[in-house]
Formats: sequence, C-alpha cells, structure tokens
Amino acid sequence: MFRTIQFLVMLFALTSVFAGERLRVGAYENPPKIFTATDDVRVTGLFPEVLEAIAAERDWQIEYVHGTWEECLKRLQSGEIDLMPDVAPSQERLRLYRFSDEPVLINWANAYARDDIPIQSFLDMADKTVAVMRGSIHTEGTQGIKALVKQFGISCEFIEVADYHEVLMLLDAKQAHVGIVNRLFGALHAENYEVSATPIIFNPRVLLFAAPKDSNRSVELLRQIDESLRRLKANPDSIYHQVLSYYLSGGQQEWVEESQLYRRSLDLTETESTWLKENPTVRIGIDPGFAPFEFIGKDGEFSGMAADYLEILKRKTGLEFEIVENESWSASIDAIKSGKIDVVPCVGVSEQRKEFLLFTDPYLKFARVLVTRLDSPVQSLEDAAGLDVGVQVDSSHHAFMTEQTDVQPRLFSTYEEVMLAVSKGEIDVAVGNLAVTTHVMQDLALTNLKLAAYVSPEPQALCMGVRRDLPQLRSILDRALQTVTMKERNLILAKWLPLASSAHTVLCLRQE
Repeated sequence: MFRTIQFLVMLFALTSVFAGERLRVGAYENPPKIFTATDDVRVTGLFPEVLEAIAAERDWQIEYVHGTWEECLKRLQSGEIDLMPDVAPSQERLRLYRFSDEPVLINWANAYARDDIPIQSFLDMADKTVAVMRGSIHTEGTQGIKALVKQFGISCEFIEVADYHEVLMLLDAKQAHVGIVNRLFGALHAENYEVSATPIIFNPRVLLFAAPKDSNRSVELLRQIDESLRRLKANPDSIYHQVLSYYLSGGQQEWVEESQLYRRSLDLTETESTWLKENPTVRIGIDPGFAPFEFIGKDGEFSGMAADYLEILKRKTGLEFEIVENESWSASIDAIKSGKIDVVPCVGVSEQRKEFLLFTDPYLKFARVLVTRLDSPVQSLEDAAGLDVGVQVDSSHHAFMTEQTDVQPRLFSTYEEVMLAVSKGEIDVAVGNLAVTTHVMQDLALTNLKLAAYVSPEPQALCMGVRRDLPQLRSILDRALQTVTMKERNLILAKWLPLASSAHTVLCLRQE
C-alpha cells in the first residue's frame, strides 16, 4: 500500500511540473521532420507530432516560435525558447545546449547532383560548386561536408542557403553541381527537382530535443520528454510508430488525418456547449456544381464529400444542417457575407476570404490544374501568358489568379461554363480543380480537352468556412472534424475520387 501511494505521489509530481504552462518551441522548415502545414499556421511533421502527443499526456501548452535554423538555435542559447526539436549533438553544441537522452530518429546526409553531372565519390566533387544548408550538422563540424572534402584534399566552392529546398532549387537551376541534404528530405522531395541521388552518404546522427544549457527547468523538461518517449517507443501501436511509419514511407503532407485517430471523443468547452444548445441549427451554403466535393444531384439531394462529412459531424455534435440552396457559388458567398447563411462547408483559403470567413483546419485536398484543348502547346502557367484564361467567379482559382499572378482571367458563373468555353475555342485555358475537372470532362463528354499541367506541385487545402462573427461554431466544427477517423475519411475518398485518381495518373504520364 505504501509503495502504491509513493508511486502515485511520484507520478503526480512528474506530470504536474509543467502542467498548464506555456512551452516555447523553435520551429523551422525541414520537412518531413518539422514544417509548416498548408494552412500556413499549424506546425507539423515527425517531431511536432511526437512532442504534441507528449504535451497532451502532460498537459503542456505548446507555442511555436518560427525562424530559420540558425535563428532558432540562437534563441535556444539565449533562453528565448524552451525547447528545440530535431537537433543532432556535436562537441560544439554540447557546450551550448542540454540534450535529451532518448533518440527520436537517426538520420544522415546524402549528396545529390544535377542530372548532367556524374558524381560517384567525394573525389568527383573536386572543383565543383556545392550547395549546403547554413549551420546544418551536415555542413559544419568534424563530420560535415566541409571537413570531409578537406580531409580528401578537395577544393570546393560552397553556397550556403537557409534550407534544403533552396539547396535542391540551386541544383535544379544549374547554379550548383552538388547539393547536401539529409536523407529523409532527399527521399521525399528530390523527385520534384531535376536531380539524382549519388552513392555519397555520410555523418549518421541521432536526432534529439535540445534545451537551454544552464537551467534546472531544462533538466526536468528533458527528463520528462525522455520518460514519455520511451513509453511511446515501447508501444508498437503508439502515435510515435504511426507517425514514423507515415513519414518514412513517403508521407509528405501534414499528419492531420492520421493523428486524429487518437482524438475520438468530442470534448467541448463550457462556452461551446452553451452555444451548441442555443444554436441547434446551422445554415449551409454550397456550390451546386462543385462535384465531387459538393453538388446538388439529379434527385435534388445535396451530395458529395462535403455532404458526407456533414453527416458525420451531425452525428457527433447533434447539429442540424439546413441546406440553403442558391443558384450559384457567388450567391452563396453573397449570402454568407450578408449573414443569411452560417457556413460554406468546402472552400479554399484566400486573403480576400479571410476578411469575412473563419476557417477550420483543412480536411480535404485538391490539385490546381490547367485545362486546354488537345492541340494546345500550353504546359505551364507561364505558357498561358497573353492567352485567354478562364476561371469560376469567386472560386479559390479566381483568388489565386488575382492575388498571385498578373493574369486578368475571364470570369464565368460555373466551372462547367469555363470548361465549355475552352472546348468551343472561346478561351484558351481553364484553371480549376483536378477532381472537378475530371468529373465535368466525363459528365459533358468533352473529348477535345486535356489536363495540361499542374499549376503548383503542392496540393491545396479545403476547409469549412464560417462567418467571422461565429468563432464558437468554427471551434466546434474543428473539434468535430478532428474526431473523424482515418477509416471514415478513406471511405469518403474511395466513394468519390476513383475518376480523379485515374486522371492524376494520366496527367503525370503526360508530363514525363
């Protein structure tokens, strides 16, 4: 009995030291280990997901402080932040920081080269320009690339940049011959550039959490992290192994979907519960022609992926969703601006929309593509300069063209009208959503059109948009979305996206 009480007292002491406290954590861009999600807010990746699992267990509040790699390390040294993930120890760093004991990951460096430069060994790097990440353990230190080439008596010109994306961009632009990145980054992102992995690998390192050096707070913080990490690693079904498996097997997007497997219950605050009781019905406005994401079917029923998600959220929250039908997407946008509806359930984020909408976390993805006639030579957005480009008015594509390009697009009420205009030769290019495009091409039998190119390599996010004066509703929907299981999500995708998957394959083949 005494030992049981002693254990409980010790356990309480361990878990309550930082309970409810804010921990400032450095965040920089090094996917998949740590990076900013597509909403430009959430920090995700292997380290953040593991850390947040520990934080949830111990009731810590995580506040991420963004910066470059070097900025984050300087803040750690000065005590401006409490913790830095993804740090490999070295003799110099051991003098500056305190490290956790339990490894999160083992990583190493891999040299990549331009496709036109044969590099098989360190000796082949003689007199070459080498792109490296500034301050990286694979750049500096006794086992970094600078020291290694010196040991081989090789002379190289080094170009130092802020992150690994810039390293590969320099190779792709033929401004460097060789680039050094960590093996995870290279395995997941090199295919987006015209580069090739070389046989040169070096500098295996354990990756740990680091904290300010001379601080009793750091000692206890790292001890608790080690304890939780050992427990997570010992459980083969833990989020540690799920996240590790996801990212090491090629996952490049944020872990939003998979991590929510561990948040099944809908835990609302008192304010949210009160709001829910006082507002049992939510008015929904849709795009009636946004299939397969959302649309009005031939039977007059609201259908699509967003409709299936709303059915799940209805069961979880008890909310009734009243569909307010409008003739067009623009009418739904006008309705939410005027307060006649409360939510648009499937919408992309744009600066203009932030003026009147609050957004949930992303729950669907889409690829933005160019559509042309079969005889068109257009293969990129740059090729469309000076041509007639059409988009659906008030769509995310309209916002993209207005906010991020110099193209003044022609506006149409529906995306079907855009596609028909391309097919008839009234305009040259359509900018739209891959899944919607393939649906319309099949539905209207537009056999003279093709998917010409992706507008950008990264997928775009779709969220639920809520009136800005209803923050409690946004919070409730966010919490409910986080409880949707991976199985439920996969069933929805399998139901609605078989055609889009085929079209994606065809587009990739055309680009090769």
